[in-house]
Amino acid sequence: YRMTDDIQGCRDVTQQSWLAIIRSLNRLKDPAGFRAWAYRIVTNKSADWIKKRQKHRTCSDMPDPCDNHKTDDTGMDELVDMLDDNKKMLITLYYFENFSIAETAAILNVPKGTVKSRLAAARGDLKKLYEKKFG
Repeated sequence: YRMTDDIQGCRDVTQQSWLAIIRSLNRLKDPAGFRAWAYRIVTNKSADWIKKRQKHRTCSDMPDPCDNHKTDDTGMDELVDMLDDNKKMLITLYYFENFSIAETAAILNVPKGTVKSRLAAARGDLKKLYEKKFG
């Protein structure tokens, strides 16, 4: 849900992910790496769902800039939701799902150094958003 921010999307991604996990289980080389391996599948399915949704997005799907009913109760989740999808996914994996740098790198199929630099950039963006919102 954190990645899709949509309950129906979450359900669709969950179903597609479990089907993919079951179908490709025989390709898992190290059972100890199941968690990161499965999460990579979920991450990929989430990214596919997001891309598909963006292609079909209409004006009615866009947030109303005049709708500021959440202004007073903004929390970290809302700030994270304001990040682009890649940074949101990275923050979710590392901070909310508690994957290590190495596990996050494996899930996203990038080097550990890339995860570290992207996390620094995402934290910088969160700081700017926080200061803009509360500063």
